[in-house]
Amino acid sequence: MTIMTAVGLRLGDLLIKYNITQNDLAQKTGLSTNTINNIVTARYKSMHMNALIQICIALNISIRDFFDDPLFALDKLENK
Repeated sequence: MTIMTAVGLRLGDLLIKYNITQNDLAQKTGLSTNTINNIVTARYKSMHMNALIQICIALNISIRDFFDDPLFALDKLENK
C-alpha cells in the first residue's frame, strides 16, 4: 500500500476513535473539509508535514502516536 493510503486509513481510524467528523477536524485545523476528505480517501500522492502536524495537534496526539500503527510497517508499504 502507498504511504498516503496508510495515512488516510490511519486518519479515518482516528476520527472514529475520537468520534470526530471530517468537518469538525477541518474546523479545528484550519484545513478545508475537502482537504481532510482528500487525505482520508488517499486522493493525494503526498502531503505537507504542516498539515499532518495540524491534524495531530487537533487530535491531541503526537506525530509518533499517529505513525504508531501496523499500517506503517515498512514491509507493508510500497517503495515508490
